Amino acid sequence: MTTRVSSQPDATAQAIADRARPALGAIVVSISKLTADLMVESLAWSVEAGARYERALAAARKIMPSIDPSAFAVRADVNPFTGNVHLLGMTMLDRFEEAARYTVHPMVAGFASKMLEMRWTLSIPMRVGPRIVGSFSAHFAERPSEVQRQMAAELAERAAIELEKMGSLR
Repeated sequence: MTTRVSSQPDATAQAIADRARPALGAIVVSISKLTADLMVESLAWSVEAGARYERALAAARKIMPSIDPSAFAVRADVNPFTGNVHLLGMTMLDRFEEAARYTVHPMVAGFASKMLEMRWTLSIPMRVGPRIVGSFSAHFAERPSEVQRQMAAELAERAAIELEKMGSLR
């Protein structure tokens, strides 16, 4: 399950995620780094603020009171989806519940899926040279189109370059 990390998002990663979310038409965009001890740590979490998100977060906190989607860490092998992205370097597209399996309580994943309409997750490994340094993930109501998938891949590539340059991935 999740471990809490700093609640201060990385400013560069946050700016990238905030620009990427509306450009992709995603409900949420998250950017994470892969640590030397194979933990996946959140750098940024972008969601449109408002009543729907606040209701979903309040419902999630009834199950997991300390949950903070922008401040978490999970083992890179927490589930096959996360392992494929962070350990094998595979781009993954699957139902949100599969991507979230074992990272949060199943009811919390269910709230996100139903209340925020997060039904599909696209996660792309971010690389610096041959090294996997993190992931760029977008969550959608509908299965993302080929254009959205290609745009997300380009954004992930640019994010890795920018975050490495700023020292955010160390």
